[in-house]
Amino acid sequence: MKTTIVAAFPVLLACGCTGAPADAQDAPAGQIRVSVRVEYHAKTAIDPAVVMAAPDCVRLVVFTRVHPGWESYRIVGMSAETAEVWSVDFHDVPIGTTRLRVSDPNACADDPNGAVTAHLVDANGILLTRNVETPGAEGPEPGFGFSVDASGVVTP
Repeated sequence: MKTTIVAAFPVLLACGCTGAPADAQDAPAGQIRVSVRVEYHAKTAIDPAVVMAAPDCVRLVVFTRVHPGWESYRIVGMSAETAEVWSVDFHDVPIGTTRLRVSDPNACADDPNGAVTAHLVDANGILLTRNVETPGAEGPEPGFGFSVDASGVVTP
């Protein structure tokens, strides 16, 4: 069963993510864009123990999402595909090197801002293992870097 989580939180959506590194979003007009499916392999139910241990972080993160560098790190909600897989499809990823960050309330157990730091994220079926910094609302946050070619082949 596929569940799509949609939330409207203007304060969160007005993320002050400025000073973004020069990612593929700065690519010249007309550059080839490809499709990339991002999957995050983690429980889709919020862990009550994390809520008790890091309530402020869980309230800040609210829902599982990705912040794609090629879209200036805007918030894009992920869909629960199964009890342990989140996903989102992008059809606008410029070829070249880029970054993304996944935020999850359950990741508050490991990161004070809910950024996923474990190697649980893949792009087009390739595990993302290159850790990078991404811009967050209150400074740099951990994320993942990867390259994608014109055929949609991802290199971590």
